[in-house]
Amino acid sequence: CNRAPILFLSKRQNSVETSTFGSEFTAMKQAIELMKSLRYKLPMFGIPVNGPANIYCDNEAVYKNVAIPSSVLSKKMHSISYHFCREAVASGIARIAKEDTTTNLADLFTKVLPKAKRDNLLDRFMY
Repeated sequence: CNRAPILFLSKRQNSVETSTFGSEFTAMKQAIELMKSLRYKLPMFGIPVNGPANIYCDNEAVYKNVAIPSSVLSKKMHSISYHFCREAVASGIARIAKEDTTTNLADLFTKVLPKAKRDNLLDRFMY
């Protein structure tokens, strides 16, 4: 494993969300859609795909709603993303994990960070 990102995507979402919960759930759904397409394409190139893909989420509420089977969605407007993500976890093609803010590499691209924290995060995937 060369520790290099396969795909990085940053784009404005098509909908306006009133909370970070909704936008994080929408982003999780988009990540699972991309992951499913890669799982379809890679075997066509002769690259075997075994086991679930790891998806890291920094939002505690989204993580609990997707990863914990006994959780119940309290916001009906997010039901499509909720069921899409839960289906991927239940079918074993995705594994959701909570990413702590101190080790979140995505913060490099989305937040202004102090130099020490930025350098620490850069060292995790740069050579």
